[in-house]
Amino acid sequence: MTWIKKGYCHLLNNSTSELSLSQQHFDLIGGEFGGFLEKSLDKMLKSHDRQPGEFRENSQLRTLIERYQIGQASLYEVSMTIAHTLYKKREKEKREDKTALFIMEVVTPQSQYMMGLEFKRMEKYQLKREGSTNSVIRNPMLLASVSPKKSSFFTIDLRSLNVSVLDLENKELADILEVELGASVNDYLREARHHLYNTLTKVENRSTYFEDIEKSKNEDKINQVNKFEQRMSSMVTNKSLIDFEGIAKEVFIKDRANQKEFLKRLKTDKIPLELKTLSNGKIQTRTMSLPSKETRLKLANGMELAIPEGLSEEEVRKGLEEVELTLKGKEVEGDEQSA
Repeated sequence: MTWIKKGYCHLLNNSTSELSLSQQHFDLIGGEFGGFLEKSLDKMLKSHDRQPGEFRENSQLRTLIERYQIGQASLYEVSMTIAHTLYKKREKEKREDKTALFIMEVVTPQSQYMMGLEFKRMEKYQLKREGSTNSVIRNPMLLASVSPKKSSFFTIDLRSLNVSVLDLENKELADILEVELGASVNDYLREARHHLYNTLTKVENRSTYFEDIEKSKNEDKINQVNKFEQRMSSMVTNKSLIDFEGIAKEVFIKDRANQKEFLKRLKTDKIPLELKTLSNGKIQTRTMSLPSKETRLKLANGMELAIPEGLSEEEVRKGLEEVELTLKGKEVEGDEQSA
């Protein structure tokens, strides 16, 4: 559970060349708004699209945060610097974004973070001043549009200075924060899946996909894919770690050749065999349903019918009658067209 100590809300409006900096810390803890914000942060923290990163050697922002660590700079200075940099970049690009930017200090059971969350705002967002703090009118509406797919989000661990970034839409936070980013867990998983499918299909001239396995209707291959997804999901949830070597041994339990081939493909593509995740949130699994078993029935005229397993004799008889009626109907239709 996250606990927000304090934060600042800055309003960016490049459509009117206006940057409104909040000089008082925002009232994040009390009322509906605090709870709504914490739920939104939790949702972002559990996203496996977050990319881990490290500050560049010449990063001025890192220097400022190091000063903040020892009490020589304020959270307001850090938040103002990030807001100004973001605003100027968009002004230079002649963009007309209208967003709200929260920069806050957050404590979790594991660590202490500085977090930033940017989201699109509507005209009806209103702020009111109460003493030395700001609060929001119509609180729940402020973050209604926040989602891991559309909102920019970052964390900076105030102990290790490790960074994580979630920025699927604009891809600009890395430059704003002056960090070098690595691949996300979902990036690695997508590549690992392709290597699994290629190992199963032996297709070498292109990447193979979920649909290639599904269309094959090969029960053994589908079971292996499902086993891979189940073990991967379990490891993320219970250990925040994916052990591809352990998964390969279970998926290819009787096939040492494929086991070695899959792991070799991962190593060649520089995918870590032990992949640490940033969260124990659920990953999206791609499981397949097994093909229905059927009996093939060949008629005297050479036509073949597929009869699914499990049908009663009565259901099969009715099905054959329907086929017969359909064929007779087509014969009559053909005769009428000839006439």
